[in-house]
Amino acid sequence: MYHTNQQDLIFECHQRSSCYVMRVDAEQRLRFVTWTSRPATNSTPLFQGLKAPVQVSGGAQRHFAHFDELPAYGDESVRECAMALDIPELPVQAGMDAAHFPVRDVRLRYVSHRIGQPSQSRAGEPQHGRPTSEQGGDWLIIELANQAYPFVVEFCLRCSTDYDIIERYLVLHNRGDQTLNLRHAWAASLQLPFGDYQVTSLNGSWCAEFSRQTTPLPVGNTIFESRTLNSSLNAQSTVFLQQPGKASRLDGETFGCQLAWSGNWRVHIEASYDQSLRIHLGENPVDSQRSLEAGDSFATPLVLAGRSDHGEEGLRRSFTTFHQRRTLPLPLIDKPVLYNSWEATYFNLNLANQVELARKAAAIGVELFVVDDGWFGGRRHDRAGLGDWVVSKEVFPDGIMPLIDEVHKLGMKFGIWFEPEMVNPDSDLYRAHPDWVLHFPSTPRLEGRNQLILDFGNPAVVEHIFQQMTTFLDEHPVDFIKWDMNRSPNAPGSQAGEQIWRKHVEAVHSIIDRLLARYPQLSIQSCSSGGGRCDAAMLARCCQAWTSDNTDALDRITIQDGYSLTYPTSAMECWVTHTVNHQTHRNLSLDFRFAAAMRGVLGIGSSLEQLSDEELDAYRQWIAFYKNVRHLVQGGILHRAALPDIDDGLSVWQFTSHDASEAYVSAIHAGARVVANCHGYRLADLDPLATYEVRNHLGEDVVCATGSALMHIGLSGNDSGQDLAKHPGSNWHYHLKRVDSVAD
Repeated sequence: MYHTNQQDLIFECHQRSSCYVMRVDAEQRLRFVTWTSRPATNSTPLFQGLKAPVQVSGGAQRHFAHFDELPAYGDESVRECAMALDIPELPVQAGMDAAHFPVRDVRLRYVSHRIGQPSQSRAGEPQHGRPTSEQGGDWLIIELANQAYPFVVEFCLRCSTDYDIIERYLVLHNRGDQTLNLRHAWAASLQLPFGDYQVTSLNGSWCAEFSRQTTPLPVGNTIFESRTLNSSLNAQSTVFLQQPGKASRLDGETFGCQLAWSGNWRVHIEASYDQSLRIHLGENPVDSQRSLEAGDSFATPLVLAGRSDHGEEGLRRSFTTFHQRRTLPLPLIDKPVLYNSWEATYFNLNLANQVELARKAAAIGVELFVVDDGWFGGRRHDRAGLGDWVVSKEVFPDGIMPLIDEVHKLGMKFGIWFEPEMVNPDSDLYRAHPDWVLHFPSTPRLEGRNQLILDFGNPAVVEHIFQQMTTFLDEHPVDFIKWDMNRSPNAPGSQAGEQIWRKHVEAVHSIIDRLLARYPQLSIQSCSSGGGRCDAAMLARCCQAWTSDNTDALDRITIQDGYSLTYPTSAMECWVTHTVNHQTHRNLSLDFRFAAAMRGVLGIGSSLEQLSDEELDAYRQWIAFYKNVRHLVQGGILHRAALPDIDDGLSVWQFTSHDASEAYVSAIHAGARVVANCHGYRLADLDPLATYEVRNHLGEDVVCATGSALMHIGLSGNDSGQDLAKHPGSNWHYHLKRVDSVAD
């Protein structure tokens, strides 16, 4: 909801419980005013007549004393600016100007505003046509223009009364007759209210993605970034900010922002001694210069920004709910239990062992069978075959249809693995087109993992890969693709020059969009050596994300805590694998492995052919229990009642239906020491006047209590009456159902 004072040009953007306010000042500059709470029932303007904040300091210069929503180079040259470009020529006034060309001075001033749709879609917006459960509304579009040359910016902002998440991006127009050099443009430059802040970020590496880190922001510049052609294993473009002592995990004013982009990005935070704070988000400025031809336009990626008075958990809920309803394409819930044969057979796959695995998978309740790497070309190991997306006669002499037919006969869907962006030097594709890879002429080609990256800056390469994939999919009824990407670039020489960083992402998005439009039944999983391509732009295309190659259940607790800070569990794929984990070699019980994996989209990766009948029966029972609560895990409201690093090793997640009639509670003791009794953990989102019947995963009665008691006293690991010590790895599962209401 927008309130605009036409006389004073004050813009109030009202959301569910917060309000973002801007105004145009006497110099026609668009200024930040405040970002604060608002009464939930209010639908009237709140801040009319309020002027923008001004930095007060004895040594402050007037031009640096305000807070522009779009600080361009020219008005701003001391601090980081939102954009910078070169104008080749401007008229020179005799006796006044010197010929200092090109002109690096952009002064953006208000021209007009409207409510409607921007002239151009944001970078990364999906084009597959599949709907989400809720569609976005109209945008507030404020047009700003340069004073000396017809360069125009559309400042696009959209808010919703259903969430406390703002969407914003820029569209840049060259309406003159010269070619401009766009040095860089951030997608958004956000101001926060004055204060000293700490930042929570998600960092990590392969097999340790989404590791949470909270640090005080020093005076100066703090940078998080990716330069890996994808959104990165090493960092996420999501930051949460709080003022220490004024906010916590469950309470207090909390801000957050996230870039919806699948390629190189940067988050640049400026903290000043005067307690002003500015956050810039956008494509990474390294190699980001581009020509903006006369009459051309350029759109940035989308930035999502949020605010909550209910701490980190409140803002987390806003982000995840937004993505669940507005980002993910339908369907949202009841995603099938998956089996992937990779860790069972690796490259030693053949029709016989895949059929055996498929039969055992179907018998324990699996609904989707996925063949991973090794089914194509000369791919008998990781040194050959990438780029040749044709079924290997060596692996499947009669083709892969006999396996697909058997999978479908067993009542399961069929999925398969692709790595479309890569090529092995030992492949038919590379032998035919050695120039189709990222490289610089006359220098050695630098391999990683025995492979090279295809030059997606070359349209012929992109079209060839698309045609290879569609040829296979036209001939085979495939329901699911695991889209992988397993190396980062070096020597990024491309036909597209420095634009390869954006062109590569655009090509990946376009191939996926075309596949989804062409094959209505197809679902795609985003994978990049694990969680290297988890971002909102990919979530707008992919049904789920492979969060990490690390399937160790204990490590997964931390990884999944980080992932769930901004992304919904309905898009988080989690596997149960071998007793002795293939990545960490840790020995963990089956119930612990299932406890961790049932917090998202359940997958199985074990060597089923090596399990006893008793072990297979245990798998079958756990999968059956998961299916009973799947609608809650994938479609309910998540409340993280306890986190291991805060609550003495206890991890408690609660998934509640939107009508509060049902809930699933997953509790895991992930600490390193034995405890005699786990303390109670308070639940949330229940009907305080209702009575809930609480049962464990075996269907046994545990307790019957009111919602009020469960939310104020809580549950613990001893609610069944068994006074037992709790060992690391102990876990409890509670299925709550409302049986009546005290009010009735």
